[in-house]
Parts: sequence; C-alpha cells; structure tokens
Amino acid sequence: MRHALLLSVSLTALAAHAAEPAAPQRVEAGNRITENVPAIPAALTDELQRYANTRGASLGGWLADGSGLLIGTRFANTVQVHRVKMPGGAREQLTFYDEPIADIAANPKKDGFVFAKDVGGSEFWQLYNFDVASRAIRLLTDGKARNASPVWSHDGAKLAYSSTERNGTDTDVWVLDPASGAKKNVVAKGGSWQATDFSRDGKELLVQQGISINDVRPGVVDLETGKLTMFPVDGGKAAFGEFRFAVDGKGAYFTSDENSEFRTLRYHDFATKKVVDLTKKIP
Repeated sequence: MRHALLLSVSLTALAAHAAEPAAPQRVEAGNRITENVPAIPAALTDELQRYANTRGASLGGWLADGSGLLIGTRFANTVQVHRVKMPGGAREQLTFYDEPIADIAANPKKDGFVFAKDVGGSEFWQLYNFDVASRAIRLLTDGKARNASPVWSHDGAKLAYSSTERNGTDTDVWVLDPASGAKKNVVAKGGSWQATDFSRDGKELLVQQGISINDVRPGVVDLETGKLTMFPVDGGKAAFGEFRFAVDGKGAYFTSDENSEFRTLRYHDFATKKVVDLTKKIP
C-alpha cells in the first residue's frame, strides 16, 4: 500500500512537471519579435537569392539616333536608366544615383531623354534632361514642386508634364521649352491632371483628369488659345488607359471600360464625335 501511494505521488509530480510549458525562445531584432522560430541558415538564404532577388524593367523609348532602347531597371540597389543596343545585347548603364529613377521619356528628335528623380524618397520628383553625346545632365524643373509624367512633342521641341508648382497642392499640366526654359501652365483647373500626347503639329495636347482609378476624365487643350474641351464619357464614369492622337489628327485612339467589363481599344472622331469600339469582339 505504501509503495502504491509513493508511486501515485511520484506520477502526479511528474505529470505536473510535464504540464509546465517550456519558456519560449524569444528573439528581438529591431521591431521584429519572434518566439520559437529557428534561425534561417545562411546557406539557405544565399540559395534563395536566385528566386527572391528578381527585377523588372520599364520601357523608356527609342533614342532618336537609333543607337538603342532605353529601359529602367535595377542592377544594384535602385532603378537606373540603361541603354540596350541590340536584341539580347548587354545593357549600358547611363545614370548612377543613390535614388531611383522614374518616368523615362526619350526625345523623339534629339539624342537624349528626360527622367524624374526625387531625394530621400520624398516623392517630390524633379525632371532632368540627359544628353547622350556629352552625358551632361540638366535640371529642368523648379527643384521644389512635385513633377511627373513627361511627354515630348513629336518634334522634340516641347515637353509637357504634371506639376504642383502653382500652389503646391493641385497637379496642373505645364508645357516647357527646354532650350529656352520658357514654360506655360496650360491646365490649372484644380485636382490631378496629366498630359498624354501632343498632336503632330504641336498645337493641341491630350490631357486627363484623374479622380480615381475608375473615374478618369479625358480632354484636349488648344495650346494657342488655352481652351480645354472635355470628351464625353459614356455612362458618366469610366477608367481610361492610353490616349493618343491619330496620325492625321482627326481623332484619337484610347482604351476605356465604358459600358464594358474590360478596357477595349476605341477611336474617337473629333468631327462627328462618334466613338467606335475597335476590339469589342475580343473577350
């Protein structure tokens, strides 16, 4: 009986001890706190780099002299401008900044391009002109406002872009002559606007006001008179993508989801105001 009692007490004590949870292994690294998570072997981290350290590339356009295609891609810590001269050819890095480059736009007539860059992730991008022959870089904007979305005229003489320069809040559309530095605010209606294309003769500019991702309002500006004409939006509200003048200037091609589940390619005739859905039958 005594042995049975001792055995019972011992088993009870063992059970109580076993029920006590082990103290968690806690690791604090900055703002990260982990418990009972095993350390990741350094060899595994190195092995995963081939899958995790991927990069994309954005298209910046063809250089006017045909010497190559401009792309924005990352081969170190930040995205920079590179030139690729042939299919499968090696890329040549053209800009070397600690900050990432954005909004690359090749000049269609001169051997150079414009790019946007901010400082310290402020998102107050400034526009710079890069001359490929001399590698000289020149600031085009005021150095203070937020500037973005550069679009060249077809003769390479004018540059349209979005900027908050007027009041620091609204994003207007400006047109700049990079050679002289002369600039003009061509859309100052409040809200967020951007240019999408110059007409071939440089007298008109397609613009868009962005209300939300599903509410974009397109229009055209007469650059001589300053008159802004808004295009009708079927259904009152729609998402728009690319918007470009037809070569003859009599209309514009654009993508829109007006009365559709998806964006389709359409043509707007300026004279008749008729819109034709060109890819309606493509599901």
